[in-house]
Amino acid sequence: MGPNCGMLGILHGLHCAPGPESGGQKSRESGNQGEVMVAVIGSCLCGGFRFEIDGKVSDIHRCHCSVCRKATGAGAIAILATAAKSFKWLCGEESIRSFRRPSGWETAFCANCGTPAPRLQPNGKIWSIPMGCLDGDPGVQVAEHIFVGSIASWDSVSPGAAEYREWNPENEQ
Repeated sequence: MGPNCGMLGILHGLHCAPGPESGGQKSRESGNQGEVMVAVIGSCLCGGFRFEIDGKVSDIHRCHCSVCRKATGAGAIAILATAAKSFKWLCGEESIRSFRRPSGWETAFCANCGTPAPRLQPNGKIWSIPMGCLDGDPGVQVAEHIFVGSIASWDSVSPGAAEYREWNPENEQ
């Protein structure tokens, strides 16, 4: 086993390769609108998993549906996407668990601390990355809010971002 990710990793017997606390992020323009090239590290609360993104990332998308609220305990989940080739687990992939509803909706999380985790989309080409996992700033902004038709009464949307009552029709697969 390799070195531990941190004190919580030591306490819980979780072993990960060490990495920079700042996330070692670098942002650079990709040339495509809504995409930025980054190198950034992400991890969970207990240090049980760590990953790296090195490539293009999307802008941030926030989902306000009731399922995402329940899964995160927040008003919305904020995610960005990156190509499978740009994502790499550094350690702890075995600590990831998932939950699937009968509808097919699925979430991934750390089995130890419950932090929402990156998840490979069913097409095998795109990773969805919860923004709260990132240890650094990827240099992107909120581009859209989806399912604002079911937004919690105490939540709000970012000014200037697109709003969709349900799905953004351009993102349908």
